[in-house]
Amino acid sequence: MMRRLIIEQKDGKDFFFFPGWYKVRAMKKEVISFLIVGGINTVIHWLVYWGCLSFMTHQPAFAIAFAVGTLISWALNSKRTFDVDLNAKKLVLYFIFYGFSYLLGRSVLYLCVDLAEINKYPAILIVTLVGIPVNFIGSRLVLKGSLRT
Repeated sequence: MMRRLIIEQKDGKDFFFFPGWYKVRAMKKEVISFLIVGGINTVIHWLVYWGCLSFMTHQPAFAIAFAVGTLISWALNSKRTFDVDLNAKKLVLYFIFYGFSYLLGRSVLYLCVDLAEINKYPAILIVTLVGIPVNFIGSRLVLKGSLRT
């Protein structure tokens, strides 16, 4: 059964939408907020990673930067992106999920630096791009309990 298309006029302009369009708008808002929070967190993550590279190899530098970034990500995404309370249970679940994300990132970093011989400084960019969709879905599941709006 097809949903009915609704036509609405605002300020002399026609708007066409399906019932439930507000759910799409809510998800869009979360995605945009996740990208902004993620951008801030990514800069911090990269700065910690690059700073650690001056006295250690890329894998331990990635582990330290990842732990710092995950804690910041939990706090910012809880309050700003998904509007949920900060609590210890969700922090533990968040770190468990991000443990899987860490293994994904570490694997991509290994592929880039050790196998493909990409320079260790820009390799983190590739790791970040691979992780964005995975981390959005995982963060939303852990913090809100659902992918539905």
